[in-house]
Amino acid sequence: MLVVLAALAFPTVILAQGPGRGGPLGRGMGRGVGHDASMAVDRAGFHFLLRNNGSIERSVTELPNGVRTRTTSQDAEVAAQIRAHVAAMYGRMKEGRPVRRWDPLFAALFEKSDQVALAITEVPGGVEVVETSTEPEAIALIQAHAKVVSGFVERGFAEARLAHPVPGAIPAKSAKQHPTTTDQSLQRLRQLSAEFDRVYIPALALTNQGRRSPSLEALRRLNERLVAMRRQARDTKSDDQELLFKGTADVVAEAARLAQSGDFLEAHETLEPLRDQLASRRRSLGVDYRLDVLSDYHAVMEAIVKPANGADPNLLDAAALDRLRQQAASAAAIWARVEQTKFDTSYAPLSDAQKQNVEPLVQANREAISRLNRALREGDATEVLGAAVAIKPPFAKLYMSFGDFSGLAENASSTPATQKNYPPISTEEE
Repeated sequence: MLVVLAALAFPTVILAQGPGRGGPLGRGMGRGVGHDASMAVDRAGFHFLLRNNGSIERSVTELPNGVRTRTTSQDAEVAAQIRAHVAAMYGRMKEGRPVRRWDPLFAALFEKSDQVALAITEVPGGVEVVETSTEPEAIALIQAHAKVVSGFVERGFAEARLAHPVPGAIPAKSAKQHPTTTDQSLQRLRQLSAEFDRVYIPALALTNQGRRSPSLEALRRLNERLVAMRRQARDTKSDDQELLFKGTADVVAEAARLAQSGDFLEAHETLEPLRDQLASRRRSLGVDYRLDVLSDYHAVMEAIVKPANGADPNLLDAAALDRLRQQAASAAAIWARVEQTKFDTSYAPLSDAQKQNVEPLVQANREAISRLNRALREGDATEVLGAAVAIKPPFAKLYMSFGDFSGLAENASSTPATQKNYPPISTEEE
């Protein structure tokens, strides 16, 4: 894969035509529709860099009209991937094939692609990029984007899961401006959150599995629930409900568009950040929602699992082991909170069999964390990586217990991917 990507690398300098010239960056976000065949390859390259962020060096110099960045590595494989990744992202900007559509900053930058000029120079170990514009809004986006990429280098997957604000955007109204103080209001937001998760969790899980019919049906149900919730918020003039779910319908519509074009993993990754965003908003509103502790654990778990999945045990050095020990300690601490949390039936219409499975799944995840800690104490790299990956399945089963998969599991096992089509999902009410 690295060889294939390296073949895309640019000559010593590539100059993109700037604003107002009708140049190669003039397509902007949203013009590249349909199936994006290179998405899986580009995602794999990005995840490779996130897993190896500790061997990447990066500097950023802000210019009056943009930034100059230098990103390098002393590891030849990582250096090649840096060059390949920059070349791939240059192509996406040029051709209007955006990534991270769910991230406001990245979406806005692709929208302004026709106002951006790029100069990319190959340097020892990586690349130097000068990114400029004559438009103040585009300059602000360029500089904010450079800081986020530095965050990817510093924090890896932990940063990649976050959505990033557009500079200068008007922030959402704070909880102080929209106090959620009554017990009735808090209970209503808890109930709405549970109703949302019952349809959100299947959409999240099924898009990850890549099955067309059940994924689209789950997304249709999710959109239908959001339409009903928006109508309710409008009729009841519920500002706190509007604040909690602000922008969610747009994310779901984008995920549905991606799934309809066959980009199921990108649809999954578009939906994924909603989990943490809604948890953060609930806390700002003072809503005690029990499933948010699972979201807390998920963030730490993914920071452990993703770098470990497919990693070479021979490359697991002392620094990587130390990071894993710290992450495993955080995972154990959060899971202790999970064990102390009572997940009552107000969070999901659980069957008797599902209720009986909750405690065994909680225990299974505790045992998986214990196995990881034992492996870290003993220091066998192969066992450490195997134990790291193994903490995910019991958690995933527990989390999925709170979703309503009725009528979807049958489709997943029996409906061919090409048998059924769904109309585009819109964020507008009919």
